[in-house]
This record gives sequence, C-alpha cells and structure tokens, in this order.
Amino acid sequence: MSVTSSKKRGAATQMAVADYFVHHGWPHATDAGAGRGGVDILGVPGLSIEVKGRRDFSPSAWLREARTRPGLPMVVHRPYGSGVNAVPDWPVTLRLCDLVVLLRDAGYGDPR
Repeated sequence: MSVTSSKKRGAATQMAVADYFVHHGWPHATDAGAGRGGVDILGVPGLSIEVKGRRDFSPSAWLREARTRPGLPMVVHRPYGSGVNAVPDWPVTLRLCDLVVLLRDAGYGDPR
C-alpha cells in the first residue's frame, strides 16, 4: 500500500469511527485528522480513543499510546480488508483492569 493510500485509509478510518460515535450518543465527536499527534477522536469526554487501520497488529503499543492522554484508554482496530461500512463490527481493545471496572459498574460481578 502506498503512503498516499495508507494516509487516505487512516483518514477514512478515523472519520468512520467519529461518525459512529456521533450517531451513538456522542453528538460532538469528530476525528482529529489522520497523522496528527494526540487523541484521534475529539468531543468524547473521558475517553482516549486510538484508531488504527493498519495491517500490523501492536495492541500493547497502541494502548500505551492511548494511556498517555487523559480518559479511558482504548484502541479501535479496522481489520485489514474491512470497509468503513463494517465499523460496528470492528474490534476494540481495552486493558483488562479497565474492562473489569466497566463491567462491575454495569452490574456484572459483585458490586464495587
């Protein structure tokens, strides 16, 4: 994949994730622009969303990147070969410690 097509894929991936958030409870979500340092999705208070649409798979490194910013760190992955129309099915990676807190706050397991 050329650098140009890779950048276009990254931009389309971030826009698709931001649009999904807009239509599912975060009306002010917007993408920060592909290739820009810092958070990938703006307008989602309390969340640090890293968006990746790449062939390589480095979830630990990507989570470390998301953890450098305030908010719940997570990585949205666009699987290689997946189009932007499949965004609801893209996987998301969280740290186990964050997932356990979310699950317990949602009523799973013993109350906190």
